[in-house]
Amino acid sequence: MDSIERRLLVIAYEDIGLGNPAAVARTISAIDAAKRVGFPEGMIPLGVAVIDLALSPKSKSGELAIQAAMAEAEASDPPVPAYLRFTPVGMKEEDKYPYDRPDLWYKIQYLPDAIRTKRFYQPQATSAYEKQLAANYESLKRYARSKNLAELKRGKITRAHSSIPIPFTSLDVLMTIRLVCFRTCVLRTIPISALLIFAVQTELP
Repeated sequence: MDSIERRLLVIAYEDIGLGNPAAVARTISAIDAAKRVGFPEGMIPLGVAVIDLALSPKSKSGELAIQAAMAEAEASDPPVPAYLRFTPVGMKEEDKYPYDRPDLWYKIQYLPDAIRTKRFYQPQATSAYEKQLAANYESLKRYARSKNLAELKRGKITRAHSSIPIPFTSLDVLMTIRLVCFRTCVLRTIPISALLIFAVQTELP
């Protein structure tokens, strides 16, 4: 049962991915049901899960994006912006990250200057769900990014004179977090899924 469970969950995340992310929850439910009822009846929920996964829209965009971000983090070592460090030292309050200002989150530059134009996520529009993600991604690209948080907080930076427009997605935040981890030797073993949970919280609807 362990090998079946592992294989189904890997398929749900790696092969189905953002094409039909709800399939993950259904797969977990099917595995749980199979364990509860035991075999041979347990084959019924597992069979339903297999059919669900086999016929679901497929998208490897999430896996490919994470692999690209990890490769970049391991190959380069650009300095993490001071306002994104865990415990910024000697920084003025106005220059610190505005955790209480969601209206500014999408205007902030999250990636280091050296890789600020990198694109890690490439949408694969195989489903209505990922098409919506792609549309949100394109919408966010229209905003300029700035690392001058003090000016942002004072409302003195507008789209017209801000820094170069930079895309902002969960993967940009993931990349930044991962770079912090590599530079500080802290949380190197934290699961990617846990980093994504934090990253997704900074997204705009």
